[in-house]
Amino acid sequence: MSPSIDDFENRKKDHIRLALDPVSQSQGLGGFDRVRLMHSALPEINFGEVSLETAILSHSFGSPHFVASMTAGHQQSQEINLNLARAAAQKQWMMAVGSQRRELDNATYSQEWAEIRQQVPDVRFVSNIGISELISQPIDKILQLTEVIQSIGI
Repeated sequence: MSPSIDDFENRKKDHIRLALDPVSQSQGLGGFDRVRLMHSALPEINFGEVSLETAILSHSFGSPHFVASMTAGHQQSQEINLNLARAAAQKQWMMAVGSQRRELDNATYSQEWAEIRQQVPDVRFVSNIGISELISQPIDKILQLTEVIQSIGI
């Protein structure tokens, strides 16, 4: 039996609540405050000549970093994902959308990503679907997920 919509949304709300709960926050530097590094200057390197730019799937990015979003479809997700998309676009990073599994059964769940795409046209989305859906779903349904959000491709 698959989880209900309420179960799905509550699980995502729990992710947000736990991430923001002070009890879940790191205390100190996780032991890194006890590490002592020896200074070793790099005078031969001109950091102005160092670039993190990279190409992935024939697309250029400001760095190899990417943002992993929250799954859409609950009360706080739109605002969180919109802020993440703005940051990713500004930094020229990829942004992997949250799981698109629910969109396979109900296309209205893709509306949130379409709205974010409209507000942040420069964001470069990467689709996100599980292997079990790749195995069990027709390829045209999977490809439609990428088209809706205009995700990057080869």
